[in-house]
Amino acid sequence: MLTSKRAQVAILLLFALAVRLGALLSSSCDFQTDYDAYLRIAGNLAQTGVYGFEDSAGEVSPTAFRPPLYPWLLSWGAWLAGLAGHAGELGHAGSRVSIPLWYIAGMHLALGLGTVYLAWSIGCALRLRWAFGVAIAVAVDPLLLRASQLVMTETLAAFLVMGVWRWWLYVWGAQASGEKPSSARFFGWQQALVAGMAGLLLGGSILARPTAAPWAVLCAVAVWLQGWSRYGRPAWRDAILLCLGVLLCVAPWMARNWLQLGKPIWATSHGGYTLLLANNPPLYRHFAQHGPSRNWDAEEFHRRWSQRSDSSRWEPTDEEYWTEALDENREQIGHEQGHGRAIEAEAEIDPLLDDQEAYAAAQATIRRNPAMFGKSCLYRLGWFWALWPNQGGIASQVIIGGWYGVIVLCALWGSLRLLRLPPGMQRWEWVVPLALLLSLSLVHAVYWSNMRMRAPAMGCVYMLAVYGVGGIRRNPDKKSVLPLGSTD
Repeated sequence: MLTSKRAQVAILLLFALAVRLGALLSSSCDFQTDYDAYLRIAGNLAQTGVYGFEDSAGEVSPTAFRPPLYPWLLSWGAWLAGLAGHAGELGHAGSRVSIPLWYIAGMHLALGLGTVYLAWSIGCALRLRWAFGVAIAVAVDPLLLRASQLVMTETLAAFLVMGVWRWWLYVWGAQASGEKPSSARFFGWQQALVAGMAGLLLGGSILARPTAAPWAVLCAVAVWLQGWSRYGRPAWRDAILLCLGVLLCVAPWMARNWLQLGKPIWATSHGGYTLLLANNPPLYRHFAQHGPSRNWDAEEFHRRWSQRSDSSRWEPTDEEYWTEALDENREQIGHEQGHGRAIEAEAEIDPLLDDQEAYAAAQATIRRNPAMFGKSCLYRLGWFWALWPNQGGIASQVIIGGWYGVIVLCALWGSLRLLRLPPGMQRWEWVVPLALLLSLSLVHAVYWSNMRMRAPAMGCVYMLAVYGVGGIRRNPDKKSVLPLGSTD
């Protein structure tokens, strides 16, 4: 049996390696496009030790524009390659350090293989009949494959999601026949270590993508409540230790922002823009005319937002700001900041004040149009769970749409099967994925949304789908959750 499991892992990882490596080789040039300024920040961090953007004079100013974990990992590429101080060929124009392609590809490949392995390990721990199939699905998932080709955070976030779930099963996993939770095996400093480690993983997820914060809150509440299932009282100790782990991970980022920016930002200074991108008058006009169509041309929004610092009698909080005549001399600037990826201009705009202005403009839009806001939340939820991309050829749209259509239906059936389970510990095994899917859906119903945003949760979707179709293997002589690293 042990040999069989090892053979499965070897075959699985070789298959995943071939698929992911093929994806990287086919579109490795996408690493040269710094859509979200991660390369720019990473290069500056490697060169100067400052997490920030450079101005026209080459001076790097600190920023909280992007979450720190992914750029920090990228910055090690310059150090490993010995390229510090070398003129950069990657990243944003003006960046002085390049992050080598081989390092980005290697990091994404390692994270991708780790995600696939953890998916298999979770499937085995849950005793899914087709745990191998879950891992194969994760290896070939279109969203995760595309994410691996871009300098973005989804690949890292997907790995951390699987890591959190696997550790959750190890610490608080359900046991068959009313056995004690795994955490009951630990005492004193051991308990603090394992529960705090879960918090650290959740904290790392927040530092990779701040949208994980509501998920962490739900997980802490679940840990607190799961004590009722076994002991008839809330598990205060475990919940507090988990929260301390999250705080220990996020606190240095908050302290750094407080010292360097004057505000203890726990997420980013980009949230206001993300909210405004999802709630602005041009988009609301698109919704009014075309319903939930994803074919929105955001050019007008970007051009108007690029003029926010110009002298004008209107402010972005005023509806007239979004309808007055545009300054055509600013058209090129707006175009360069387009496609939902505006890059902060620190030399001209205070990033914190700019973030506050974006929040205020979005909130003003929502207050003026409460009915459209409610409708747009449903539209954005549809965008988040869209089955096919709205770009690309018809063939790829049909194939991807058919694939996700089947997977989502099976996942819904798996969710219904979970709801029908009798009260017991087994439901707690699925708290992590269900909490993630719920929290991401709610967040992206309000903030900017598209298919890519759900990529970190695709492993959870496949797990639910396989559970819905195949169920679990019945073996009353074994624990329903295997110890971490077990191959039985």
